[in-house]
Amino acid sequence: MMQLKNSRSDMLYQKKIRLLIAGVITVCVCFITLIACWNGFILPKHDPEAEQIVSDLSEQIQNEKLYINEGYEIYLCMTPIYKDELLTVNLVNCETNNVDIQLMIRDIEGNKKAVSGLLYPGEMLQKIRVDNLTDKAIQLEVLAYEQNTHYSAGVVRVKTEWKIALED
Repeated sequence: MMQLKNSRSDMLYQKKIRLLIAGVITVCVCFITLIACWNGFILPKHDPEAEQIVSDLSEQIQNEKLYINEGYEIYLCMTPIYKDELLTVNLVNCETNNVDIQLMIRDIEGNKKAVSGLLYPGEMLQKIRVDNLTDKAIQLEVLAYEQNTHYSAGVVRVKTEWKIALED
């Protein structure tokens, strides 16, 4: 008996294999393209500790207003208080701003110690959890993002020292 080399079932099998290989190659090319085009930026989530701005901000916070060249203003405590692994920063994103902001705390070597979530206009963050803050000198970084595109709208860096809260 002689077996047919080009039987119909053989041709269907080869066609299915070719389609499968073409599909796998297409998926691989799509993934490689996505990875090559991705810039590594993942938008931070909204900070769960964010509060609505209190209408009467304390006089101490009023004195720590920063006007940023990019056209927005924030409040930030320049000498934060550290107690029970919480750093009081009183970061305020003014209602008139058109940016979302995020706070990052670094030690003097530049290592990240804490990062907040996003604060929308009209919100404030009083305290942020910072574990094992041993150095007195720290750097507060306020990162701003355009609201619709989430492109960078500038960074404010403040080098300061924290102080210990006085006991009542």
